[in-house]
Amino acid sequence: MAKGINVYLMGAIYIVAGVNHFLNPMFYLRMLPHPFVFPMETIYVTGLLEALLGLGVMFKLTRKLSAYGLMVLLVCI
Repeated sequence: MAKGINVYLMGAIYIVAGVNHFLNPMFYLRMLPHPFVFPMETIYVTGLLEALLGLGVMFKLTRKLSAYGLMVLLVCI
């Protein structure tokens, strides 16, 4: 039972964090190095990926692929 709740909680946290990229992009802009190419686009794309993969974790059919996707995304950023 706790595993199921944890998966939904993890998904919700990633969705909220992904949406926050669009609501508060300046918070994430300060984390990027200054000579970074296309910084705002990077923030929006990573936010979209984070939200979509967080949603994918909530469904059994896409859970494993989304979990691997989140791991790759976190290593990249």
